[in-house]
Amino acid sequence: MNSRHKIISIIALTSFTLLYLVFTSLNITELNITQLNITQLNITQMNIAQLNITELIQKRKCGLDFAGAYAMDGQKKSPRKRTGQYYNIKTKQSAGPNCSSPIRLQMFGPDKVLDQQMSFLETSGRSSLSPRQACSVESAAKLSNLHIQVILLSATLDLMDNSTCYLYQTASNVSFYTIDMKTIFVNTPLQDIIRSKKFAKSQYKTTHQSDALRLALIFKYGGFYSDLDAVTIHDLSKFKNVIGSTKINSKVGTISHLANGEFHFEKKHQLLWKTMKMFTKAFTGKTRVEVGPILITKTVTNLFHTDSMETVKSK
Repeated sequence: MNSRHKIISIIALTSFTLLYLVFTSLNITELNITQLNITQLNITQMNIAQLNITELIQKRKCGLDFAGAYAMDGQKKSPRKRTGQYYNIKTKQSAGPNCSSPIRLQMFGPDKVLDQQMSFLETSGRSSLSPRQACSVESAAKLSNLHIQVILLSATLDLMDNSTCYLYQTASNVSFYTIDMKTIFVNTPLQDIIRSKKFAKSQYKTTHQSDALRLALIFKYGGFYSDLDAVTIHDLSKFKNVIGSTKINSKVGTISHLANGEFHFEKKHQLLWKTMKMFTKAFTGKTRVEVGPILITKTVTNLFHTDSMETVKSK
């Protein structure tokens, strides 16, 4: 593959798999943050900053993937679905006895919460991070100016994987935890649907479980949430109550939507409560994205009584 094809592949991958690049500059052409001043739900203000991912990638040449998931040939885009083998890639650890076996993880809860934190969720059940996920966590640890909480559904962390071992041993502001799925949804609008047979039979249970967990986690404890395919390239510590905004492509007229893969909210924020309530109404278990970006976008447009993000402006 020549260098031009590689660059185009990375651009396409980033645009169409929503690799949400997080920026902190208030220059509108570089910002992927939507400010939500709606803590009291007396909603009078909102600042939508539109991100054109393709344009930004071309300008900054940023992106992250070790195996291109999309290829482009002219205007034709062809997805390449990752198989289970991709996520089973391991680099044997080279740190010696300290990383020679799995360790048992502590349970995440109120006593583990920090004022300035960013949470990542690994909801597949795997006990280690893929190389791409490890890069995502490392970039946040180095540049976000936040403490990084990596929360796995697995009860153990496999240190025999080199990427995981490296982060565990060397990143002082990265902590690894597991979480109790039986209690995290208690006293939220999601507590009944998560226990339902309909949810158990979801055709995309891992994805829907992740969509639900991030809402409940940040509602209960506050802080940033980020997907494990995002790259942090600036300080995020000054942002409060924000959501990423993105477009599926750079064409004029393409409608932007909110991205549930990058957001920050204070604890008990009512937008998250309303999003969880809408989750219970929208969930069918039949489509992958039904309770993801579409849901949080719909919640905001309903609150602002508008059909489009473009019509929501700061006064």
